[in-house]
Amino acid sequence: MHLHRCEFCQTEYRPRAQVKNPKACLNADCQRARQRANEKAWREQHTHLSSKEYHRVRRKQRAHKLQAVVASILKCLEVGARFLNQPVEHGAFLEFLEAFVLELGIRRANKFWPGEIVCDGAMLS
Repeated sequence: MHLHRCEFCQTEYRPRAQVKNPKACLNADCQRARQRANEKAWREQHTHLSSKEYHRVRRKQRAHKLQAVVASILKCLEVGARFLNQPVEHGAFLEFLEAFVLELGIRRANKFWPGEIVCDGAMLS
């Protein structure tokens, strides 16, 4: 194995075999500098993630998914109620369910079922 030159302190070092493209020696200061450089490069490649418009669109998408979850839950309740020959009254229950699922959030809601709950309004398994 040959020696590499650290991009940050310019010393020569023998890199670990597991590192594909070694850039920094094992010096803690060089590792911190490497990490900062990686983070800066990532932010430059993903500038859209700091956009207010991006976050507005993502919030709208999450709300749409949660509304689909509520619709799926209501559909299941209606099928069960028809099976039991019981009437279903949406009113206050629908308001409560929507508020509950919106507060819960899509990540927590997805934990109740394996995989994604909804995709364009359809249940996934």
